[in-house]
Amino acid sequence: MDSQGDLPSLRGTIKLSAKTLLEDAWRRAQDSINSRNQKVSKLKGYQDSEFPPTQFLGSYPAHISGAIWFDVKFYPYTKPGLDPVFAICGDYLVVICRCVLEKDRTIEILHCFQDESKAINEEHMKLNSIAWSQAENGDPLVCVAGSGTPEIKVLNVRTGRLVQTLAGHGDDILDLEISPTDPTVLASCSFDHSVRIWSLKPSHNEQPMAAICHGHGHKAQILTLSYHPKGRYLLSAGMDMKICLWAIPEDVQEHAGTDKLALIHYPHFSTTEVHTNFIDCVQWYNDLILSHAVQEDKIILWRIDQFNSNRTSTPEAPIPISKKTNSRTTVTVLAHPASNTQSAWGGRFQRLLQFDLTMINGWYVRFSLFHQIGKHPILVVGDEKSNTFFWDLHRLEEKAIGDPFATIKAHKRIEVPKYMAFSFRHFDWSGDGQWCVGVGNSGMVNVFHRWENGIPPVTTDSRP
Repeated sequence: MDSQGDLPSLRGTIKLSAKTLLEDAWRRAQDSINSRNQKVSKLKGYQDSEFPPTQFLGSYPAHISGAIWFDVKFYPYTKPGLDPVFAICGDYLVVICRCVLEKDRTIEILHCFQDESKAINEEHMKLNSIAWSQAENGDPLVCVAGSGTPEIKVLNVRTGRLVQTLAGHGDDILDLEISPTDPTVLASCSFDHSVRIWSLKPSHNEQPMAAICHGHGHKAQILTLSYHPKGRYLLSAGMDMKICLWAIPEDVQEHAGTDKLALIHYPHFSTTEVHTNFIDCVQWYNDLILSHAVQEDKIILWRIDQFNSNRTSTPEAPIPISKKTNSRTTVTVLAHPASNTQSAWGGRFQRLLQFDLTMINGWYVRFSLFHQIGKHPILVVGDEKSNTFFWDLHRLEEKAIGDPFATIKAHKRIEVPKYMAFSFRHFDWSGDGQWCVGVGNSGMVNVFHRWENGIPPVTTDSRP
């Protein structure tokens, strides 16, 4: 049996160009129709499986010649013992794949969805964010959004049908997050400077929006979101170099289906002091936070002073002090606050560690953290030169590294061979941590795998 500390190895690299993918999907669909001697109508799926065989959805777009895959997400509700399923998106496409541990192949393509909606600017249309949910009957749902249209599409993967379209944002959408405690609660962020909370319950179809986080938070485009594992807090960050923590009301879904949205004007924490450029990725690690900003050559691990998610009550959000004065004598008012950090818990924040990313100069390069009870937490990110980097955070805890400004090199680096240099965009992990998939430019899908001899048992020395 392998150990929890083993880091993945590259198992396969697949170049999925949009044109080749759609041609193959069309051929498979035609073969299926001919073999059955029956008609398969547009947007009709197979009924014999949670994830049915490959099918083609939509007319073939001849103008698509390549793809940048911006996002990848594993289906989080896979039953034990089954091969994990993941979705990727880019350009007009959403592709559903299954990991397979076979000698001659690494993935099996199950679905290919094409978004046929018209973008506000045709050249600007790119799907960049996906999130998995689950219908009341157990059907897998995939939510997808991007630039070119301010809408979120909800697709039923088993039937192949468009279930719902969520409209409300006023500009491009850059990230989607499903609540880890409720698969019917979806968060989104946008270039319109707002975070919105949606209900995916069928009873709320006519008015699915439940809450808006907007007002005294972000003053520029929001690029990234992260739900706290307990579902009570949501992080957002973006082009104003600000990171905000929003407290989500427990009764947030009660506002959906009505005309009385929950309006969250003030974040419980906000700061522009962690990074010096716009922030394209943020993620929780228990009550700690990992974040990355453009051209900073590092991922920073930090924490909010006095923040503890185990507390049952949450203090009131801090309200900025008004700069208005009512005086007959001359007074001096600061043009800017003494601190660019506001916190409901008092204090500010504390840097803990920095992870080296010296070969990343662009933006929209996102890391991913595998973090499950009893298993080593593993951080992964890719650069613009076809390299993937892994850190075992459990090793750092054991060595008690204490210098918050010491840059930590990766414990393992893997260079994708044979192909010209390409940029990674995003990674994700299967729920058991055995598989990791990284996607990026030039249609590249890279599959990593570990524990060839089986998943090791849960240990008690790995932090939850």
